[in-house]
Amino acid sequence: KCPIMGNGTIVEGKSYHKDCFQCSSCHTALGKYFDGGDGAVICEGCAKAQAPKCFGCSQSVFQGSYITTDEGRTYHDQCFKCSFCKGKLAATAGHHKEGNQIACHACYEKKHPPVVCAKCGWTVQ
Repeated sequence: KCPIMGNGTIVEGKSYHKDCFQCSSCHTALGKYFDGGDGAVICEGCAKAQAPKCFGCSQSVFQGSYITTDEGRTYHDQCFKCSFCKGKLAATAGHHKEGNQIACHACYEKKHPPVVCAKCGWTVQ
């Protein structure tokens, strides 16, 4: 049993002595806390370390708006842009994967112009 007496805190329906309220990962005392999964509470440093990395800037995608592509790549909202023209891409608008890069429709069309039928002039699908 814990020998500490005194004030406690209740977090997510669980009671803790103030001195026992520690990061489940690094065991530092907690003030501000984050959900570490499976009922664990973690500090901001551990939450940042465990967060996915942005495919655009390689920084932690910790808080704020972010986008996860169908390929499972995570981007900060502001980092989700065309690798060629640097134009911002919308999460719901079409984009094209070019190796490790992403292209807007206009840049993709420049790199891969449509094939046109020599007789009728219409695009060959």
